[in-house]
Amino acid sequence: MANKDQPLKVEVVGGLLTISVGVSALCTTLKNGPAFEVAGEHIPEITDEDAFVREVARQLEMPVTRNNLTALRILFDDAAEEAVAGGAEGLRLPGAP
Repeated sequence: MANKDQPLKVEVVGGLLTISVGVSALCTTLKNGPAFEVAGEHIPEITDEDAFVREVARQLEMPVTRNNLTALRILFDDAAEEAVAGGAEGLRLPGAP
């Protein structure tokens, strides 16, 4: 499988959280999402996958809220909230031994 076709992979290795996905795999996923729907039809056409994904990556780091939070920060906050609510390992909650 070519790198561009690699499905989403999230791992922690050597003290780093790494999130990777192939450019083509991401484009395929996004083409089926709400950003590409116009009046119920999938309208926009991606003509340069690398250029489009660079723009998506740039948007992940742009502030999107009044508190200057980025889309990526919001994603991490939501995931952390789910992890805490689910009793994630590596936490000690108040009142717990």
